[in-house]
Amino acid sequence: MKDPAKFRLVNTLVAPPRVETPLPGATRSVSEDMPGPGLQVSGYTIDSLRAEGGFAWIYRARSRATGRVVALKVLAKVLSTSSEILERFRREALMLNRLQHPNIVEFIDCGEIEKGWPFIAMEWLEGRDLNAELKERGALSPDEALGVMEELCAALSAAHALGIVHRDLKAHNVVALPRGDWFTCKLVDFGIAKLVAGDNLSDLTSSSIVVGTPQFMAPEQILHQEIDARTDIYGLGLLLYQLVTGQPPFRADTVIEVEELQLSAPPPHARDLVPVSDAFDAVITRCLEKQKERRFGSVEEFLGALRRAISKERATAAPASEIAVALSIEARVSEAMASDDSALDELACVLDEASCACTDMGLDIAMETPTGLLAVMVLSQEAGAAKAQAHQVAALGGRIVRELARPSGNITLTLSCHVAPAMLDAFGKAVDGELFKLGEWIPCSLGQGLTITPAAAAFLERAE
Repeated sequence: MKDPAKFRLVNTLVAPPRVETPLPGATRSVSEDMPGPGLQVSGYTIDSLRAEGGFAWIYRARSRATGRVVALKVLAKVLSTSSEILERFRREALMLNRLQHPNIVEFIDCGEIEKGWPFIAMEWLEGRDLNAELKERGALSPDEALGVMEELCAALSAAHALGIVHRDLKAHNVVALPRGDWFTCKLVDFGIAKLVAGDNLSDLTSSSIVVGTPQFMAPEQILHQEIDARTDIYGLGLLLYQLVTGQPPFRADTVIEVEELQLSAPPPHARDLVPVSDAFDAVITRCLEKQKERRFGSVEEFLGALRRAISKERATAAPASEIAVALSIEARVSEAMASDDSALDELACVLDEASCACTDMGLDIAMETPTGLLAVMVLSQEAGAAKAQAHQVAALGGRIVRELARPSGNITLTLSCHVAPAMLDAFGKAVDGELFKLGEWIPCSLGQGLTITPAAAAFLERAE
């Protein structure tokens, strides 16, 4: 082993030697024991073997009663003689049966191929794991990564509410199911999950065996310390980094070196590889705190921080430019009534009614003053629809003049309609640009009525 000092944390704990305990019978050839196509297992007929590991096999099978395609997870027969592994496999069935959530693989049934040789029947997921999805798509944007995290956090929240910690959260254990040109996620493989809510199976996992994948293990797992929901928070941080960079944060040539990095190395900054904000990076860094007490306390707290970081990132993003129509509304009190409270109340009432009329039509109130407002609508990119929208806004201006002009004559209501490019914020609202250069298109001499600017008139009159 390398220098033990590299294993030390802030609390000076040192990782125990890694015990390479082989699974019973794992070195034996198991091919002669594997179920084959056509074999009837309980109420299912096996179609084909889809995945083979040292612990279990995954078969595609079909229910003879309903015809439903299912995934049969079958414990390797040579391991069924191990009481610990057999109990761990049965515990997975127990957990899946308790976990009913849209983002967790559905438990259907469990049974035995023959006495003492168990299987679990789960829904068949027609997709690929998230690791393969990332290789195909490349790294995700922060917004795309948030979408993935929303689903995984919903799944983990349901598990944690039942006292279940997944403990092996990684891209390989997330199935990406196609949904149009995107995908939805389902969390799978609770085979090493641990019950921490007082269940009598909570101490099943032997402390002499390191359970999990070192590249995706939290420090407390490597150190054989107590785990809880914050262990999965660490996994979320590792996965979030991978989603936006395309690679895990800690990589090395050997298992021991990876463990050293998990225990002692500060997490790398995603912003060194991809354009993410400091706030986004700070979320990852807090997830990857070596001591779990310094991490987010729950997936809900983590998700809230991630949403805020993304929202901040959106707000500071460079705005896009689109064509928009604006309606400038000015309401002035006559000089004779300038100090009359009733006239001022009348002015405020007129502006309130005008503002409501604009928002009812779908315009955003971009600016407000004591005597006026600017209402804006970003136009459709389809020419015919954009022209129709501009006509509706101009017609609204005329209706406001007709319906809100006061018989008293105390208020002069002046409107101007203009069409020009506008800069949009991350939420699609007009915030800047030519449209907001009001001095260039609002008439200097104000009189009662609606003015259509030359730019707006040209837009309204142009051919479809």
